[in-house]
Amino acid sequence: MGVPAWLMEIQKWVPMIVKRARANKSAEDTAFFILDELSEPTLQELAKLAAQPDFGAQVARVLPAEMNNYPEWSTEFLAAIQDWLFGGDEGTTETEPEEPDGGSDDDKELDETEEMLEEEAPVFDLDAEAKRRLALLDDAPPKEPTKEPAPTG
Repeated sequence: MGVPAWLMEIQKWVPMIVKRARANKSAEDTAFFILDELSEPTLQELAKLAAQPDFGAQVARVLPAEMNNYPEWSTEFLAAIQDWLFGGDEGTTETEPEEPDGGSDDDKELDETEEMLEEEAPVFDLDAEAKRRLALLDDAPPKEPTKEPAPTG
């Protein structure tokens, strides 16, 4: 079976996650920014995963091994995801932080994040692996219609 659409949507953010971990940028801001960009179906699937006791191990399967070099950052990132998903945010925007006059450091970090999105992110092994698997699916020969279809019902 191929990579689910929701996982592919998350995988496109992996280069930015790694880049921000390397630069020791706010894990919480990174998580919140990405979560704000994900589609509702992806958020629902991510919430199912985040509710599991082995959430960290499951995420480790998606992120490159390099993330093991940033354990504190990764822990904060995962905690922020769970806080965002389960912290009482019922789809309202009232939980947005109030901005002091002149903006905040968080605003500056979000601006940096937006700039990073505009930059061309390097392709990591995970991304290459996902593309390789998709290519294999595309290259797979179609099933022969000569067999009788299975009865439905």
